[in-house]
Amino acid sequence: MSKIKNIYSFGTSFSNAGGFEFDRKPHMVDFYKPLGIELDKTKVQYLYLLSKLLDNKMKCINFAKDGFGNERVYRKIYDITMGNGFKPEENLFIIEFSDLGRKEFFVNKDNRYGIINYNVKGERDVEFRGSSYNYTKEIYSQNLYEVENLFKLLFRKTFDFNEEVDKVHSSIYKTISYLELLKVPYILLEAPSHLYDRNQITVLINEIYKKRLLTIKGDKIFKYLGGNGYTIKHETNGLVDDLHFGYHANVIFSKMVYNKMIELKLILGTPYPLDDILSNSYI
Repeated sequence: MSKIKNIYSFGTSFSNAGGFEFDRKPHMVDFYKPLGIELDKTKVQYLYLLSKLLDNKMKCINFAKDGFGNERVYRKIYDITMGNGFKPEENLFIIEFSDLGRKEFFVNKDNRYGIINYNVKGERDVEFRGSSYNYTKEIYSQNLYEVENLFKLLFRKTFDFNEEVDKVHSSIYKTISYLELLKVPYILLEAPSHLYDRNQITVLINEIYKKRLLTIKGDKIFKYLGGNGYTIKHETNGLVDDLHFGYHANVIFSKMVYNKMIELKLILGTPYPLDDILSNSYI
């Protein structure tokens, strides 16, 4: 019998069924309704689909959030593990680490965390994309706007691509080491492409995290699904111009996580054959 009682999901919009905002996309409703899919973003998330595979025997809590990234992941992991009565063996963390382009700030006047998003344009050049407390609810705050403007001034004078990559390396390695130290079971949906082997220490840590990383046919699962037509745009034959993962991809995530849980001896069960996972769109 499994010891796992709680499953937590951390990550970006890709772990939060980003793109499936049915209330704002009536043409999306027209496509998915005849397929019998529940027209609710929370019911399209891979974590919800995983809970169905597990017959709702474990409590599934989603901390993934559109637009946000690693800093929210680190913060939420720390908050949960520092909670009173936390027992590592009773919890599974499913983590989607993000790449650069997401900076979180605590805005004291609003007493909440916001995100500032940017694209890397060059070794010391960035393009800002906006800020928000919640992209799906479009909450405007003058306080966050002022923080964003201050950040832009600072970041333009301090940004260096290699320095930022090193910060990501350091923080992810610390997080993995922390989970290993506490013996918290975890599975990785995604890790940044620049976590390459640089020396003996990184080789050691990379070997540890690769055992927890979801892959398909030798590729990281994000790379495989993104490169083989599992986006909303491809799934809807171009009707919805959105490159987030489609419903079939979320089903694949749920079944691949289920299989990894079996592999890590977190549950008992029969793994889903890979060919069936890739060819069958619905549970």
